[in-house]
Formats: sequence, structure tokens, C-alpha cells
Amino acid sequence: MSILGTIREDLQAARGQDPAARSNVENALVYSGLHAIWAHRVAHRMWAV
Repeated sequence: MSILGTIREDLQAARGQDPAARSNVENALVYSGLHAIWAHRVAHRMWAV
């Protein structure tokens, strides 16, 4: 799966499981948990190369 597809799935999961989440844009900009997951995934892909 592409990195953009994975990001899209992460945003949908966060929005579906958090009743306070109003939009995917809000989640992408302010949810530090998502930022940590994305940073880990990017670092892992760089490490695996």
C-alpha cells in the first residue's frame, strides 16, 4: 500500500474512533498521535531501504 493510502486510512480510523474529531483536515493538523505514527512509518521506510 502506498504511503498516501496509509495516511488516508489513519485519518479515517482516527475520525471514526474519536467523537471529538470533526474533519480529516483537523486530524491531520492537530493530532500529535497521528504525527508520531506517520514519523515512525517514514523513518521505518527510510531504515528499510
